[in-house]
Amino acid sequence: MQNSFFIFVTFDLCLIGQAKCTPSRASPVENFDKFVFDDTGNAVLRTGGSVIWSTSTANKGVSAMELQDSGNLVLLGSADRIVWQSFDHPANSLLSNQNFSEGMKLVSNPSASNLTYYLEIKSGDMLLYANYRNPQPYWSIRRDNRRIIDKVGGDVSVASLNGNSWRFYDKSKALLWQFIFSDNADTNSTWVASLGDDGFITFYNLQSGSSNGNSPTRIPADSCSRPEPCNSYEICYNGNRCQCPSVLDSKDKCGPGIGFSCNEPQGLVELVNAGNGLSYFALGLVPPSSKGNLDGCKSSCLADCSCLAMFHEEKSQNCFHFETVGSLQGSNNGSDFVSYIKVSRNGGHGRDSGGDGGSKKKVLLVVAILLVTTLIIVGLLYVGIRCYQKQNGVLVDSPKEAEEDSFLENISGMPIRFSHKDLQIATNNFTTKLGQ
Repeated sequence: MQNSFFIFVTFDLCLIGQAKCTPSRASPVENFDKFVFDDTGNAVLRTGGSVIWSTSTANKGVSAMELQDSGNLVLLGSADRIVWQSFDHPANSLLSNQNFSEGMKLVSNPSASNLTYYLEIKSGDMLLYANYRNPQPYWSIRRDNRRIIDKVGGDVSVASLNGNSWRFYDKSKALLWQFIFSDNADTNSTWVASLGDDGFITFYNLQSGSSNGNSPTRIPADSCSRPEPCNSYEICYNGNRCQCPSVLDSKDKCGPGIGFSCNEPQGLVELVNAGNGLSYFALGLVPPSSKGNLDGCKSSCLADCSCLAMFHEEKSQNCFHFETVGSLQGSNNGSDFVSYIKVSRNGGHGRDSGGDGGSKKKVLLVVAILLVTTLIIVGLLYVGIRCYQKQNGVLVDSPKEAEEDSFLENISGMPIRFSHKDLQIATNNFTTKLGQ
């Protein structure tokens, strides 16, 4: 029982503890690591001689530690006052009956591209974000049509897993909405909602003992509505089929040829139409950057060095600018938005540099190869002709040699000067010695 207890405690700490436990994601807990509740009232997790997690409750009146049936690790003071509890410090997962309230944040492990995702309650809604330099939302419970409305109106303040549903309450604890994630209505089941490094929230049943008991329901429902189901700038279609926009086909790695636009001279960038029927995961979840016609939207994006992509909706005249671009969304039903991508005119020097500059370099290389090849062929032909003339005795004296011969012949008393051709004839092409 001691081993089981210890394993469950470390599981609870590293799965549910947030700030102090986050470094241990890169240093998984091993068999001989120690969980210590010391006489100062502090609980720490040690690996070797280093502390990788702590409740930071030393000298705060803690007198007891309790692991509740819910999985909540609680440090108690006098009169069973809760000084610290793990349920207040979620990492990337939530357990049944664990309140997730405004001010808390659920953060995923980094993805392969080092992007993290996070969940938080904000402005009366619960949203998922891609943690870019300026975070971009990609899911909202208020906009999810799978939710069941129990009370019209109201702002979300607290969310909690209860049975097979995720329930959302306002500040007065009135139930606003429910999100049913499983057909298993067993109220004794303990569920885990986990935010993965792929941007999905998935639901696991701890009592099932196998993956068969896990819920097939995921948040968000559409795989392509995540920030990076494909590489940046690639278009995601149903079934996670990824395709590079035709306007970027000639670019290196399907990139715009620029990294951060503010590092590029503005005269060396331009906006190109990304294609028809495209959308973006953050549209509808962020306010417009400005309002106006398409030309005005394009002009404002070109003038804003941080704008790497823009979307314009003709009906509402809404204009959206984005300084970081994830995957685009493709649709067979079309889109109300017109999309433009900022690219380098000459290939640029950014992370995905290449593009037109690379094409021009290839053309120059081909021209240089053709020129050198032509010169070599002409040179070989000239050498061949000279060799042929020499072997067949048809070499012609140069005009300079003929002029020298004529000058010497006109000087009185000078010995007779024979030309190369005369000597060839007299010696039978230099095979017979003269005088023999």
